[in-house]
Parts: sequence; structure tokens; C-alpha cells
Amino acid sequence: MESKNAVCYVVSGNYTKQLSVSLLSLVKSYLSDVALDVYVFNEQVAAEDLLVLEKLPAMVGKPQIHVKSHSLVELPAELIGKVKEHVNPLYLQRLFLPGVLRDYDRVLYLDNDTLLYESVDQLFQQLPVTSEQLIAAVRDFYMYVFGSTTAVMPIYGVADVRNYVNAGVVLFNVARYNATYSRSQLEQLIAANLEMPWLDQSLLNKLTADRVHYLDLAYNFQKTDAWLQDWALPTETTAAKEIAQARRMVKIRHLVDDASWDHMVAYNQFEVDTFQLLAEVKQLSHVIYQQANLEAHH
Repeated sequence: MESKNAVCYVVSGNYTKQLSVSLLSLVKSYLSDVALDVYVFNEQVAAEDLLVLEKLPAMVGKPQIHVKSHSLVELPAELIGKVKEHVNPLYLQRLFLPGVLRDYDRVLYLDNDTLLYESVDQLFQQLPVTSEQLIAAVRDFYMYVFGSTTAVMPIYGVADVRNYVNAGVVLFNVARYNATYSRSQLEQLIAANLEMPWLDQSLLNKLTADRVHYLDLAYNFQKTDAWLQDWALPTETTAAKEIAQARRMVKIRHLVDDASWDHMVAYNQFEVDTFQLLAEVKQLSHVIYQQANLEAHH
């Protein structure tokens, strides 16, 4: 069956290991027979790494998933120079993905530091193509909790900071988004909003304000148990209690504040899952590498 949905990652060479873990979690949790295209927008990624990413789905029995390498969206050099003073230009790539992949109904952007525990086809169903909403996303946990307790200026692109979304998991309604913003408009808006804090994320909030479908918090679980227990829940806010409820059935773990790559002890199951998946990627990559070498010598 033809895929009308796609998943996208954006990666530079330094984060290919994290991407491979997220990709394998996506592949192993995918339960649909419907074809799914996964695009890896990349720079400075080794050819053998891209080969492994492309072959992973078939290696674990999911040939309906097709991983495709794609070059980054090329932005004007002058704009890149200005952006570099504020944020890594790579982070802004997500804003342009629907314009590149306009043949799809929905495009799901995922940060490289995500773990998927539910078949992603369930997430696509959360945003009907007939919806007037531009994106579906999850509220940023910190803003959601502490926006309820402090007065915050509307400098983050939304009138109510509690509705500020995290940009690590974003489902785009492709046709609606492209009808609202052209590539040139996006470039102009970036240049006009360089002073926004967390430019890439805050600008996405500004662009889609009042046209967001807010997903269940479990679709982008962003914080550690320590943050939840020691910082959020003591506020006694409704938001903190909602986050605690979502913790019981995490669908996508977004390892925003993860330090598991820096220490040996695994403090939670997410860390265990991360390195079990990485070990599996290493094992599969060894097989793929050996096969490629054999083919090259025959």
C-alpha cells in the first residue's frame, strides 16, 4: 500500500548512534502492514552508517518500512550566518520538512533522542488530514507546570505559556502547513525573530499558535522521574499530576535531559532500553558491513 505518512529525522555525524537507537525502536514497535517512509535528512554522516540505517528495517522483519537518505534543506548563507549567533541552524530544518515532502498527508518529525514504545501509525491517526490544525504536538513539561505558578511574558510565541509545545515530536498537517507558509515566508520569519529564546522551538510555537492539536503527554515524555518527584509534583498543579499519569504509559520517551551516555549505571528502564537497542544496532551493523564487503569483492 502507498504511504501517505512519513517520519523524518535530522542528523549530523555526531548523533548518528542516537538516531539509530530511535529508528530501531520505531521499526520494532511498528505493527502496521502499511508502507512507511522514514527520511534521514543528514550532513557529515558516513556512507556505511547510512547503509546500516537503510537496511535496519528489513533486518528485523519490517520490509514495509523504507529508510531514505536526504540532503539538508539548503538555506541562504546570509541567513545561516545570522542564525549561528543564536542557535544551531540544523535545528531549524524541521520548519521546512513539510515543504520538501509535500506529497505526503502527514509528516512526523522526531528528535534523535527519542524512544518509541507504540506503533507510530497510532500517532498519525491523532491528526486527521481534514483538520484545520497545522501541527499536533505535546506541551513542554517545564512550561506546562511552572507556567501555572509564575507570571511569564509572552516572548515564547504563545499568549499562554502553558500551551508552549516541545518541538522534539511534531506531527505536521502537510497541506495546511504549506498553504499557510511558503519557504520564503519561513526564511523571512526566522530572520525577523532571531532574538526569540530557543529560536527553533519558540518560532514553531509562534507559527502555529491557535492551530495546534495538543497530544496526550505520553507522546513526548520529556523529563526524568527525579524532576517529576522533586520539582513538578511538589507544585501541586494539575499539570504535574497529568504528567505523573502519563508516566504510567509512556508512548514516546524524549530523552531531553538524558545523561546515560556519560555514566555507567542504568538508573531507569529507558536507559536499559537505549543500550540494549544500541547493542542490537551494533550487531546488525556488523552483519550488514560484512555483507557489503563480500559484495564489493565479488
